[in-house]
Amino acid sequence: MSGNWLTAKIRLAARTKQAAENLAAMQRLAVNLLRRDKLCKRSIKGKLMRAAIDPDYLCHLLII
Repeated sequence: MSGNWLTAKIRLAARTKQAAENLAAMQRLAVNLLRRDKLCKRSIKGKLMRAAIDPDYLCHLLII
């Protein structure tokens, strides 16, 4: 019984670590898309806010 619990705990830790790595990769991707955009002359934070509010701008970022 305790072996199964330990295996489950190790699997959970691996999944959690992988989730953190995946989230970090997605964040880097998002920041790089915002940096590449030359249409909007705002800060990264401003571009992120605009993408959250304006669906057309978000589509523009994803097409770049």
